[in-house]
Amino acid sequence: MTYSRSTEDHGRGEHRATQYEPNDRSANRMEQDADLAQARVFLELLTLRARTLAREIGFAHRGDAAVRQELHAELSAVRRYIDRLHRRFPETAVPQGNRPLTAAHGYGIPARRTAG
Repeated sequence: MTYSRSTEDHGRGEHRATQYEPNDRSANRMEQDADLAQARVFLELLTLRARTLAREIGFAHRGDAAVRQELHAELSAVRRYIDRLHRRFPETAVPQGNRPLTAAHGYGIPARRTAG
């Protein structure tokens, strides 16, 4: 991190950055890093919620249709939030082959991926 010292001209109220004060570029970088860190935490929570919903959908396959519909609606919303975060922070997106399965497949049992 680059810091610069601050000096002020008390007569005119001018402010100059010196080596002990963060400059605009380093402050912006810290803000971006904090946003990215928060996005990663939120993505982890959303992914966990999507997995839980997918499992609940699998268990609710013979239950009340209204409950299943509500679960599907929430899962769709969670997926949209995940997609938005990936678009906003592309560095959080994992390669397609390694993406965690967050969709209900069959009766909540994830499909095995095979090579080739």
